[in-house]
Amino acid sequence: MNEIMYTEADLTTNLNELAHEMLRELYIAAKKASIYSVDHPLTRKAIGRPFLLMEKIFRFKKHVNLHIASGHLYALNIKTKPSIFTDQIMDYMQVLDVGNILFSAGMTADELGLFLARFVKRLRSGDYQNLLTTYITNQNIATITVNDEAGYLLFERGRKFPSEVIRDFSVRGIITDILPNDYEDLAELVSVSQDNHGDYIARYCHDYYPQLVAFLVPEKIGRIPADDIVALISQRLEKAESDDGESCRRLIAALHYHPDHDNIIRRLDEIALSHGIDRSSYTSIMPAASKIRITAVENIDRYLDGFFNQLLSFQHVGEFTDHFGRLLRTGQQAKAQVVIDRLLHYLAGNNLDLRQRALALLKIAVGSCLNLTGTSLLEYLTEKICTFLDSHEETFEFSDLIWEIVRSCLSQNILTIPATLGRALSAHRQLAEGIWCYESIAVKKAVEEMNRSEIISGLVNHLINGDHQHIQDLRDIMVAIGSEEMAFALSEVISHESRHVRQQVLKILPEMGKSSLNVLSRFMANEKNFARDESRRELPDTLWYQVRNAIFVLGALQDFDACRVLRQHITDSDTRVRRAIVSALEKIGGEEAADLLLVMVNDDDAEIRESALISLGIVGSAEIVPELIDLARKRRGEIIRIITALGILGGNDAKVYLAKLLTDHDMLSELTSGRSSREELKMATLKALGRIGDREAIQTIKDFSESISASQKLFFGGSKLSKTAEEILSRQSK
Repeated sequence: MNEIMYTEADLTTNLNELAHEMLRELYIAAKKASIYSVDHPLTRKAIGRPFLLMEKIFRFKKHVNLHIASGHLYALNIKTKPSIFTDQIMDYMQVLDVGNILFSAGMTADELGLFLARFVKRLRSGDYQNLLTTYITNQNIATITVNDEAGYLLFERGRKFPSEVIRDFSVRGIITDILPNDYEDLAELVSVSQDNHGDYIARYCHDYYPQLVAFLVPEKIGRIPADDIVALISQRLEKAESDDGESCRRLIAALHYHPDHDNIIRRLDEIALSHGIDRSSYTSIMPAASKIRITAVENIDRYLDGFFNQLLSFQHVGEFTDHFGRLLRTGQQAKAQVVIDRLLHYLAGNNLDLRQRALALLKIAVGSCLNLTGTSLLEYLTEKICTFLDSHEETFEFSDLIWEIVRSCLSQNILTIPATLGRALSAHRQLAEGIWCYESIAVKKAVEEMNRSEIISGLVNHLINGDHQHIQDLRDIMVAIGSEEMAFALSEVISHESRHVRQQVLKILPEMGKSSLNVLSRFMANEKNFARDESRRELPDTLWYQVRNAIFVLGALQDFDACRVLRQHITDSDTRVRRAIVSALEKIGGEEAADLLLVMVNDDDAEIRESALISLGIVGSAEIVPELIDLARKRRGEIIRIITALGILGGNDAKVYLAKLLTDHDMLSELTSGRSSREELKMATLKALGRIGDREAIQTIKDFSESISASQKLFFGGSKLSKTAEEILSRQSK
């Protein structure tokens, strides 16, 4: 048997080029042999070149075979290109009435020289003594045969390759083309003994070494889809008789060459378990690993049957660790999922004792999953729990299971799974009048279980020191907990030095509703948080950053109750505090926010008055128009902004007041000083009416436009007013 070790360079050797080069050197050696004697130095040197090329070919196959068919010369079953070399060799063969020649591995250079000495002579073929076969026999040359049955077998029944066709002529390409495409044939091929090469050639009609073929079979087997192999073997296993075990073993043995070997074996094990295939015969055919997996499945099934039929007491609960761990260690996650499904079925049942038993085993399973399979199996368990929650089939014990999963994951800094459960729990509660209402006791208890100081501190620590990759998961967990304890822990870092931490806290707290409101209400009511030196109006920076962010969150909550909290500080001596409150009230909106903004319109700071008026226009309603009109008399410096706000708020009172502003000269004089101020006020009034835009407002603008005389337009700035009115009227008419 050939013991050559093949390299990638060997497999990429171009046999087409090698065959043509060998023929060229063979022709030259034959020509030298015809001119000189075989023992002549020039002849011996010439013979050495084709001999070395044949040795390269013998590295891959048993023979160098030449064959004539349909007027063409074939070398290694490759149709050669016509040339002076190939034509002359073919002429030598035809003169000698030779159809094929086999040069066999083990041939010596002397034997090749003796062959060529006769090969080039033109003797009468009618004489038996002149036949090439007789000459070879007389010279005791066993490594060269002509017109041999084996040569015709290799050519007639073997694959032939035309050299004029563009294809892969490498050793790998040729052998891959020769190999069968059917998995069963490939499996049989790799099981054939490599000792009797003659039988191998007769069976497969090629003389490439079995060792080389076996080296390339994995590449061929690896291209066959795993589904096709599973279907074939499972079909054979279901029909296998006692005398058919060997063929099944061949199919199984060939699996070692497939890249998806382990997965295929596991799938076959699952089919064997689910389709009732005889396990004793199955394990005798399959590899030892399958027997181990089958035994692991049988053991856990036997254990579960006994445990849930109460043949085993709670004292045996620890045995599940070994059985379930064995299942995972043997790579049977699909069976582990089946076990989890069975346990969840008991957990959702009506039998309290079975629920307690299932819970005990599921807690063990959670730890085993994390230790042996990472998160994949826990993700499956989590998905199933969410399904039970969505279908309202959860029992009280589900809360303990959820807590066990969350605790185990967070202890290893795994956030994705707790976040998934957190989102599921959040989806099954509603906020009614500031109070969380849960769809079931299990959901409520699961949330309460997560509200533990060690969990909260761990989450906040992860927010501060952890990476940002899973920040959304972290937020979802915190929001799911949603307790005042969680909100308080976040408020402690509301002005953290890290900008990222601050941003996340300011995003999370508003999502926690009343919990954040209650915590921040206590913060705003604490006088220590607003303490400052008597000589200073502003808060110290450390306190200001906390107060600013607290006010921001109160506004982002958009809870009307936050207005009561903010009311306490609308007269704070720090302008920054009052300015932040105006922004927060604008976000909250509603009647209470508008009332506070009306108060802040009278602030001593012009910037705050301006901001309050703008915010009033955004959040107020027509009901506060009378108060704004009254404010206009008191705050004449803010008249333009008040008019703008009236245009936003609208209502009948606003329209009447604005119409009067356009025509009542006494009112204009009272509110303004100088013609330029009056024109500016009228311009703002027209724009406010245009913003209201109803029929009455538009008619008022139209009447005003028509009342402006030509002289007013020409000498008293009326052209700007007229132009503004016309632009508003033209937009309304479109």
